[in-house]
Amino acid sequence: MVDATLDRFGRLDTAFANAGIGELERPAEHYEMAQWDRIVDVNLRGVWLTDLYATRAIAAQEDGGAIVNTASVYGLVGSDAMGYNPADAASNGGVVNLTRTLGAEWAPEIRVNAIASSHARTDIGGGSLDADSRIGQDIADDVEANTPAERIADPEDLRGMALFLASEAARYCTGYTYAVDGGWLAR
Repeated sequence: MVDATLDRFGRLDTAFANAGIGELERPAEHYEMAQWDRIVDVNLRGVWLTDLYATRAIAAQEDGGAIVNTASVYGLVGSDAMGYNPADAASNGGVVNLTRTLGAEWAPEIRVNAIASSHARTDIGGGSLDADSRIGQDIADDVEANTPAERIADPEDLRGMALFLASEAARYCTGYTYAVDGGWLAR
């Protein structure tokens, strides 16, 4: 990905580590090691590898750049509202602390920040917010009832924060995780 960007554009100004997976919640004692490893590998290791390879390219430039990581509000508070998902909470907590560490270590040349979203209508969680299924609708209703904005985020709701963190307007911001959650954490 980094090499393809450099080949096409000659430089890399911003990297957006925006991949994650989740599964329906289950108590910790019911996790199999393979499930745990898969979630942590994608959610945390995937962000680390994106950041690492992007940083090598950005650091080679004179004017630096920005990295934006995607985390979850469950990386800030742990999971409980919709059930427990220890692998998701642990991996996203890792992304939050990785962002803090890299933001301090790589400054001032590279800014590293994260977005912690709440529930959003994406493929994560296997479409668990899918209104076409009864279970999906029940989960969506619960999320909406517990979110002050009274709705689930659309991916478009996260765009503004991502663009801000990638831009020069955020040139003094590094090492921080910004919640974009419709007030979910404020409740």
